[in-house]
Amino acid sequence: MIHSPAELGWLAPQLPADEQLARRGRERVDALCQRAGFDLPESQYNLYAASLAAAPHLAQLAEKCPADQLRRILEGDHAAVADAAAAQLASQLDEKPDEIQLMAALRQFRGQAGLNAAFGELTGQISIEASWAFLTRAAEQGLQTAVSWLLAEATAKNQLAEARGFVVLGLGKLGAAELNYSSDIDLICLHDPAAAPQADFFVKLTRRLVQLLSKQTGDGFGWRVDLRLRPDPGATMVSLPVEAAIGYYESLARSWERAAFIRARPLAGDLAMGEQFLTQISPFVWRKSLDFTVLEDLQGWLRHLPVPDQFHGFDVKLGAWGIRHAELLTHILQMLGGGANRALRSYNTLTALTRLEEAGQLQPGQADQLASCYRDWRRLEHRLQYQRDAHTHNLPRNEEDFDQFARFCGQPDAEALRQLLTSLQQRTEQAARHGLLDKMLARHDGRADQTDQLPAEPEARQVWLTGLGYQRPQDMLAIIEAWMGGRIPATRGERARAYLSSLLPRLMQEIAAAADPDAAFAAFADIIAGQSAGAQIFALLTHNPQLTGLICDILIRAPRLTALLRRHPELMDRLLDADFFTQLPAADQLADRLASGTNTGAVETALDRLRDLVRQQRFQAELHLLRGLSSMAEIEACFTCLAEQSVAIVLRLAETDMKRAHGRIDGRFAVIGLGRLGAGTMTAISDLDLVCLYDGPEEAESSGERPLGLGAFHMRLTQRLINWLSVTTAAGALYEVDMRLRPDGKAGPLACSWQRLQDYFETQAWSWEKLALRRGRVIAGDASLAEEVSSWLAGQRAHLPALPELAADIAGMRRKLAASQPGFWQMKQQPGGLLDGEFLDGLLAAEAQQKTGKKTRKPALDWQANLARQQLLQHWLRIGLAERPSVKGEPLAGLPDLLSEAMATALGLADTSKLVSQLQADRAELADLLETKLASHTSSQAAD
Repeated sequence: MIHSPAELGWLAPQLPADEQLARRGRERVDALCQRAGFDLPESQYNLYAASLAAAPHLAQLAEKCPADQLRRILEGDHAAVADAAAAQLASQLDEKPDEIQLMAALRQFRGQAGLNAAFGELTGQISIEASWAFLTRAAEQGLQTAVSWLLAEATAKNQLAEARGFVVLGLGKLGAAELNYSSDIDLICLHDPAAAPQADFFVKLTRRLVQLLSKQTGDGFGWRVDLRLRPDPGATMVSLPVEAAIGYYESLARSWERAAFIRARPLAGDLAMGEQFLTQISPFVWRKSLDFTVLEDLQGWLRHLPVPDQFHGFDVKLGAWGIRHAELLTHILQMLGGGANRALRSYNTLTALTRLEEAGQLQPGQADQLASCYRDWRRLEHRLQYQRDAHTHNLPRNEEDFDQFARFCGQPDAEALRQLLTSLQQRTEQAARHGLLDKMLARHDGRADQTDQLPAEPEARQVWLTGLGYQRPQDMLAIIEAWMGGRIPATRGERARAYLSSLLPRLMQEIAAAADPDAAFAAFADIIAGQSAGAQIFALLTHNPQLTGLICDILIRAPRLTALLRRHPELMDRLLDADFFTQLPAADQLADRLASGTNTGAVETALDRLRDLVRQQRFQAELHLLRGLSSMAEIEACFTCLAEQSVAIVLRLAETDMKRAHGRIDGRFAVIGLGRLGAGTMTAISDLDLVCLYDGPEEAESSGERPLGLGAFHMRLTQRLINWLSVTTAAGALYEVDMRLRPDGKAGPLACSWQRLQDYFETQAWSWEKLALRRGRVIAGDASLAEEVSSWLAGQRAHLPALPELAADIAGMRRKLAASQPGFWQMKQQPGGLLDGEFLDGLLAAEAQQKTGKKTRKPALDWQANLARQQLLQHWLRIGLAERPSVKGEPLAGLPDLLSEAMATALGLADTSKLVSQLQADRAELADLLETKLASHTSSQAAD
């Protein structure tokens, strides 16, 4: 029967308001009619034009459809068209096609079946129920054709004695015989191992089945196949032995898996075996006594996705009071009463609603109300999928597309569609009222934060994850399923899974606050995957919520620390140490710990152990900074001590190795630390600025079988020292080493003689090099040489360059830095930043040493407090950013929000805008003070 647009109501497609789109729709209809040799009635012309303007996918299908079949579709006898297409596919199978021919036939059949159902429903010639019945029938026949072809091939090749022992069950919308236009088909494949001599035969057959149906070819694809409803899909074979499946469902399966089997039907292969299987697990699905535990188990089903602003992107399936809600009520009532009343065991939603009302489980008229809402939601679902054959349930996300979709749904504009959606939600909520369900909803509403339970059913978990803001909930769901299935070492134990189940709800909500929640979760997953056992750490986190907050702090605020944990998940074990959150170890404790840990004869073992120990101690110090457990001075002292001890230990190992290879030599060796190391202000990722020097008789030669002279010996010693400090191994690297402050810089030898060092700074050194030497101190090496060098360094600090020369050199360096245009968060190079602080400190020291005849006044600006604030931000940036900061453009554009917020809090500021303002003010004040000083000294030089 052909209905008028008025009878179709609000879903009669209307031409787009955009005349260009409307014209395109008419042109497509004209071309379609010309090819089919058929003139559409005027009452339907605009319906087709509106449909083809809104749904490019349908226009493409129509172009591919043979002219005779297209004409029959336009004539409106859709049932006859469906029968003819099914007969044609059956005849193609009789012709024994090869695999390529079969795949082409399946895809063409699916396209023609889809076009027939869509055109019939859009023009009011078939109902929405008839549409999904046509789609279901087509999927069933496509599946049966593929399975029959595979089994026939196997018997012809003597891989099977007969075409039996393998069955495909349809679940979900396919099992319910209400498939949507672009639906996946949910399948479970079962086999009898005795039916085939090869153990993996049916697994290979199932994989070929999926390929036959799903592989993309020039003809498109047939049907997307989803095998994830089988038991423990991440760990089990794609085809299961039937006895193993029975054992699983009788002992281990969960409530949501019971619900899935409400809509299970044998569809292809050995149907008798499938029916027998369903009979055997029937007591698991349909329990004789009222099973109210299902109400507890399925609480998670009630997690609706929130309604987005203006309904943009609203999910008609999982959103509030959408498709899923009607199905939810139906399935719960079926599960509660189906054990005693076999009439309730219907796989079809609308049939089940009718029977529930007949059984008194629904109020009179309630089944019709719910069915009406269900049909309306399903019409919307189909309209979304007609457009591009995408497996989507989401309304358009921008207003322009939303308005066009409203016209496709028979509405004049977007606002009218919003009103109808609101009305449909209200109708569904009213129609779904039920005593049991209302109690569940009340209980659910009482758990507003939902921190105490992990949803049991995968789709409910997906709804929950999407609601938290994750962009790839399906990927996360697969990982969580693997955890809860015990498929990684950390979750193999039942206790570990129990703790993780109680831990995850809160953890996932906290991770969702990250700038990139998906990346933060991926990092956490890598950390968990690296744990050899999980019960202890999961128990610790479960019983100590503050530690859960700590882990989330790392994932959210500190990408560099997160990357460190991904590479070295064993660092999580440090959280179990009793002293981890107490005061950082003193210098002597650190020295003893590192020395005793590397006291071994094997160099490689000692170096790897040193890398591990330093990494662990850095991790503790960085977390103390992140959580405010230690002062900045204590943290800098810890980082500095680690660096000093590392240099001393590596030097000891290198000297031992040199003596073994080349013998002893009459000489002394020492290492000067400059920069942050010399000043004792190391950060988490500071380089080591080193100068290596040696002293001894020029004619000295080592005593080994491969003797070396004084310079060559200490050059190789320096190379070993640098390489062992900086080389990256499986255990990581210790430090990056910078030797550019040595005499003559890159042009000079790696190690210089003690005499050469003195001569260079006496006659050749630039004033900025002398300024850098102010922060130098001996950190390792021969005690007598260290004493001499320390005394010399003290003298150098007391004799800075002349002020005019120093000022001119500093001004020149600042011009070079400004030309490089450092990013906002490059704390050292920015004008008024940390390097300017060093320059100012040197100028003030030179002023104090060199009485110029003018009275030296103390700066009014508290520049040291200014620098301390900037230094604190530098620490935060270095634990927070995986790379050294080079953010340009807008100040906060390149920083994670919560990192910038933490930085503001560390400075006692209200928000991130105040952070930027404070930093800008600090830099401006310090730069102004330095420039004033520089100007005064350069002008005095000019006057002289």
